[in-house]
Amino acid sequence: MPIEGRMKDTPTGDTGTRVHLKYLLHSAGVVAKAFGCQNDPVVPRQLPSA
Repeated sequence: MPIEGRMKDTPTGDTGTRVHLKYLLHSAGVVAKAFGCQNDPVVPRQLPSA
């Protein structure tokens, strides 16, 4: 089942895309692990260099 995530940045107030992607990747990894995804998705731990 596909999962969609949405994020609203209220704690940091940051507007940078890279900051948002960093937290989104972290959240995706946590959710995939917590839900026990059986297809073992690869979620990068860090953003690629720009």
